[in-house]
Amino acid sequence: MNARQPNHRTKTGGALLSTIGIVSLLTGCGGGGGGSSAPSTGPTAGGSQTGGSGYTIVDVGTLGGSTSSANAINNAGMVVGIADTPGGEHAFRWQGSIADLGSFTDYPNSGATAVNTSGAVVGGCGADPTIPPQAFLYQGTLSKLGSTAGGSGAWADDINDSGEVVGYVINADGSSHAFTYTGGTITDIGTLSGGDFSEAFGINGSGQVVGYSGVNDTNEHAFLYDGSTMRDLGTLGSGANSEAQAINSAGVVVGSADVDSAHTHAFLWQSGSMRDLGTLGGTDSFAYAINTSGSIVGGALDAGGDEHAFVSSGGAMTDLNTLLPGNSGWVLVEAHGINDAGQIVGDGIHNGVDRGFVLTPPTRSSSFRIF
Repeated sequence: MNARQPNHRTKTGGALLSTIGIVSLLTGCGGGGGGSSAPSTGPTAGGSQTGGSGYTIVDVGTLGGSTSSANAINNAGMVVGIADTPGGEHAFRWQGSIADLGSFTDYPNSGATAVNTSGAVVGGCGADPTIPPQAFLYQGTLSKLGSTAGGSGAWADDINDSGEVVGYVINADGSSHAFTYTGGTITDIGTLSGGDFSEAFGINGSGQVVGYSGVNDTNEHAFLYDGSTMRDLGTLGSGANSEAQAINSAGVVVGSADVDSAHTHAFLWQSGSMRDLGTLGGTDSFAYAINTSGSIVGGALDAGGDEHAFVSSGGAMTDLNTLLPGNSGWVLVEAHGINDAGQIVGDGIHNGVDRGFVLTPPTRSSSFRIF
């Protein structure tokens, strides 16, 4: 992508590690462990402040460090992501309070990327950039998904309600390909024609898979995989690259695509057509998630060049920061997930510190609260 590749941003997906990111995750400076911790530095996840929009924003806190990133939310309001510990980064699960999901002893850092309706969590654990990461599935305990025959590692990006998992796997020949995991088996689903790498970022309840694949030595395209065929979704305008991040139950796909040689825009793909979602007045935008009703979230540059989290519904893109009172202490930078109740999770800056947030729509009698 021109501006960046969403899943490997240094601020990744999907469906996707964010503020801390996969680069930091794999530098391996922490230890394993489980349990839960309260934030020790930075803004406190507590207190309240009333405004007029009716939305409620919550700081998910950390695991004893200073920063966190919220990557996904299920329909029960359970949030997963990655947060600082005193010595590294760990995957977390949050539902009113934050809980450490731990890591593998030989892969001390971890990050969670997705959670399904039953609360099963996926993600990956890493040690340092020279050692391939290990995909995990958390269902009360952390377990490795494994790899293909002779493969060295994997990373999990999404899980559906049937327990099917997608991500990328590092094969015995060193190639990195998109995979599906079903019934205890990882299957390499290959690449688009001309490509030698791919990654799957999203899967819906029907088993449709989206992601990106190389198409030549320099370019990558979004794909849709239906269990047998990988379809190239193309790009926007004269752009050369695209990535699909998520797909909903209706088969509507969202992601990001180059619009020219210098800029990237969020897109919606449906029934064979890719549509540009625009920006918040700036040059670039990125879509990361879509719910059943078609509400899309991501991040976009405003006219001043700052990235702000957005929600797009009915063709209109709204800066989530316009839902906050001026004295909230928050700047919402990217939105990574949205559930069917309209709750949104992502990354922001809270009183000067990078933190994961949960933004909940108003009920009939609610007021705006800041935590």
